Amino acid sequence: MAWEQAIAIAKVEDDGCVGNHRMLKCESKTDCAVTGFLWYYFTTPDGFDKVYAASPGTWARNRTMTAPSLMAIEVPLPRLIVQQTFDRLHAEVVALKDKHAAIRTANKALLPAILERVFS
Repeated sequence: MAWEQAIAIAKVEDDGCVGNHRMLKCESKTDCAVTGFLWYYFTTPDGFDKVYAASPGTWARNRTMTAPSLMAIEVPLPRLIVQQTFDRLHAEVVALKDKHAAIRTANKALLPAILERVFS
């Protein structure tokens, strides 16, 4: 489903889940690439353009990618330690964004309660 930008990383908790035959699955070589870094790259405009170009066909349901097409995509990979650092920092940023979203949600609920107390 890469033409729809459905690029995902399966995690340990996904074990036992079922995909379908049209969803390409692969495993990264952990000695040269960090899975999270690859996912991030493939979800950038440049990375997605490469995925889209490697998925031939004219209609969405016929835009299938083969494993050799995926393996032929050139990904600019920095040193492994840089990828690991990026992956860790990206996870921290995502966690902070999630925390801020939770705070904003709580604040939206809190403001009406405060106003009700003040004016009642």
